[in-house]
Amino acid sequence: MGAALVTAALLTSALSEELYFLGQREGDLHCLGSCSSCHDALQQLPRGRFEAASRHTDLSLRTAEEVQQWLSAPEVCDLLLMFPVDIQREAWSLAALPSEEYLSYRGATQETRRVVEQCEALQLLSIFTWQGAVRAPDLCSDTEEPQSCFLRARETALAALQRRWKELSRAHTERLRSNVLEVVLGRNDSVLALLGRANLALAQAQEKQSSEGKTSLVFLASGASERVLSELALELGRTARLVVEHSRTVWGLKQLVLELSGVYPNIQSQLPTYRIQPFYGRHFDVLEALLSSLEEDKADLGSEGHRRVNVDITLDIGPELRMAELGVACGPIGLHLLARFSGLQYYGADPTIKEEVREAYQPYAERAQLFATTSEEMHTRLSDGPLMDFVFIDGPHTYANVRNDLHLWEQRVRPGGIVAGHDFTVRHPPLLWAVSEYRMTHDGHYINLAMDGVWWWHIT
Repeated sequence: MGAALVTAALLTSALSEELYFLGQREGDLHCLGSCSSCHDALQQLPRGRFEAASRHTDLSLRTAEEVQQWLSAPEVCDLLLMFPVDIQREAWSLAALPSEEYLSYRGATQETRRVVEQCEALQLLSIFTWQGAVRAPDLCSDTEEPQSCFLRARETALAALQRRWKELSRAHTERLRSNVLEVVLGRNDSVLALLGRANLALAQAQEKQSSEGKTSLVFLASGASERVLSELALELGRTARLVVEHSRTVWGLKQLVLELSGVYPNIQSQLPTYRIQPFYGRHFDVLEALLSSLEEDKADLGSEGHRRVNVDITLDIGPELRMAELGVACGPIGLHLLARFSGLQYYGADPTIKEEVREAYQPYAERAQLFATTSEEMHTRLSDGPLMDFVFIDGPHTYANVRNDLHLWEQRVRPGGIVAGHDFTVRHPPLLWAVSEYRMTHDGHYINLAMDGVWWWHIT
């Protein structure tokens, strides 16, 4: 524990630097400033399950120029900046390198350069794809056979994109294979699997070209674009962002290994496997998907709601979903999830809950309880209640606080439930170590990682 505290002191950013970092983004969906503007932004999101996540790249709401700006955003491949997650530029990623000199492990400079090259290749390809998509309607609108014209335009564009991608990606991928993953993730090639998304997207587009004897259009807020090329452009844009985001997390872990290797010589072999998940969206989108999986799991148990833990014990888990959040702040997580899960029972702890947050939760008063206490105090007050399905740890990101929350709350989650948290990013080394060390010392073999710093594992 002493080494972890030393690491925290060495690596935690100064407050002034953190405020500067936060000031680089736009949009209302970060929910770290004005709670009222955060609540207004959440109210504007669609309420259907997963509709908020799909809205990040919904073409029907935007113009061709706005999509082009999102695809070509200079922040995407700049490792020191946050990038816009959604076309509206209302949601931004939370991970960025603190400085150019932050990473000091061997080979860091080469690795970051190669990832930037790969990102720029993906970004360039997405821009070319989008330009082909929006040009097709104009090229073919005045022809006698527009359908045949669309098919030829799409075929020509896809052939050119395949050639360009092979030229751009071959050397970069081989260099990434030899460097990005070897220290922390061992044989886990999840980052390279993200690069495979580009190959898969191109292959699927080619398959649609050969199997579909027609073409269709996507109608934008103004104008139209060819559907197959539009979908491909967006997937390439998402892939560029995923590669950068998860690479930065890997680098944060490798830097942590360097800082701790003097105290823990065998740390590399003791770390859990980090399973990088390809989900695209903000943290409340990721949690929506996780809760949905738990809801389906409970539905599969039937009306009795029992699960056999072993031969002698059967656990009554009940039909409703029970969730505890540690660190409510403006309350976006609970507000987002309560609006989409009618059977969710929510418990939130935060010593500094504002009155405007309580007011925002009033529509869910029968299903939500806010505790203006620490997570420890809420844990004590709920000690006689049933086990939780889901615990989300997002309080102070100090080593001691995260370890304490894990110690207290993992035992309060039912078998099959999920322990999760936020901000598993290069910006929070004490949290990276607290979560990783906890799994190391509690026989945890893996940690799932998703976009926007979400981490989790299932209770067995």
